[in-house]
Amino acid sequence: MRKCSIFTARNRRLCCPYPFGVGSQKSLILEDIPKIEYFCGQNQRFLMKSDIDIRNYLIPTVIIFAASIVAGILFAFFYPSSDGIILSFQQIFEPLRSLPKYKLMPIIFGNNLLTSFLAIGSGIFFGIFPIFVLVFNGVILGNLSYHVYLDKGIHYILAALLPHGIFELSAVILSCAIGIRLGNIFLNRLLEKPAPDLKQSFMNSLKIFIRLVVPLLLLASVIEVWITPIIVGS
Repeated sequence: MRKCSIFTARNRRLCCPYPFGVGSQKSLILEDIPKIEYFCGQNQRFLMKSDIDIRNYLIPTVIIFAASIVAGILFAFFYPSSDGIILSFQQIFEPLRSLPKYKLMPIIFGNNLLTSFLAIGSGIFFGIFPIFVLVFNGVILGNLSYHVYLDKGIHYILAALLPHGIFELSAVILSCAIGIRLGNIFLNRLLEKPAPDLKQSFMNSLKIFIRLVVPLLLLASVIEVWITPIIVGS
């Protein structure tokens, strides 16, 4: 596989090889799969037993994110030159290419952690920031996926995004759903409508953040840095 930068344009199409190199390992450690399944099962039960019912907020959150992805794809389809938007991120992330993986992983983890925390904490302001996070990331993901599809095909997209994306997107969507819920509670309080205690709801949201979001993002960053290059390069 040829080497190039994180995003390089070629004939108005996008080449997006994974920038972190490929290790010598050729297979995943299958023994770890039951551990991941146990982790997911335990935390799903924790979420259902918690006194924060966000299930009514998850579906609208997923719909917003999915619609944003579709919007990004359509924008890329009707405006092929939109790959310039993606290429502009190259200048930001290009310095990360030279970092060793043990330094890169904390950066990815910290960035996603901060975004998710802000989505929850700032959600109190009518849920504006969580919605922005969903729309922005959805449009960028849709736009990027379309251009990579033109150059690499659907299999490359699945290999590069699916392994870590399952955990990362789950964490981000969960954080945004919690943030939107806090914004709704705050609005109902302003309108003097029945609503849970805002302070207690925020503290309970932090419990979910620590118990669910943090481990999901940590797992996603490990997979993105160490496992995805193996999958893409295999």
